[in-house]
Amino acid sequence: MMGRLTAVVVNKNEAKGLELTIKSLRNQETPVEIVVVDGGSTDGSWEIATSMADKAVRGYGLGMGLDRVIGIKQASGDFIISCDSDAIYPPHYSTLAKELLGKYCAWTGPIYPKDSKDWKRLAELESLGSHFVSIAPWVYEHNLIFKKSVFLNLGLDKLPYLSRFDIGVPVKIFLRPEYEPNLYCYSRLPTYLFKRLFWWGEIL
Repeated sequence: MMGRLTAVVVNKNEAKGLELTIKSLRNQETPVEIVVVDGGSTDGSWEIATSMADKAVRGYGLGMGLDRVIGIKQASGDFIISCDSDAIYPPHYSTLAKELLGKYCAWTGPIYPKDSKDWKRLAELESLGSHFVSIAPWVYEHNLIFKKSVFLNLGLDKLPYLSRFDIGVPVKIFLRPEYEPNLYCYSRLPTYLFKRLFWWGEIL
């Protein structure tokens, strides 16, 4: 179906978060197909995926990128919402995503903390100056939507996604997403990538 949205959720042992993510995707103003790719969970995630998602598929469990590509290829929709299993999406997200992808092939939006303690961390970082905040995880990392056909036509599904290497960097390089501040979601922060990039992220 032209213009259909598919949320590709990559998961491994995030049962509690996965359930909340799927519930938020089910609560969208515009319907979203939900594809969960599970990388070998042992915490009941697979059972949640099979009972709550439209499609549940087994991933390689060798990296987020490899498993996300599996989900993209399984997607029935033209438009992909790239999801992690600890994200919460507000009800307007899908309607806005569909509208934006009718104008351009890829978009990003901010990720905000979903826990009160993380909002406290944000306030503490703001007190240290705007430069610090500009590379904080909720600004540095963004959620991502894009057209499936463009992703595949550029051959981004064939890249060597190893370890925690995800599709985000290639998509941002080759699709050059536009930024939309209202295309936001909530997640657990700081993220793994932020901690790896900045050693002082461990003190957050």
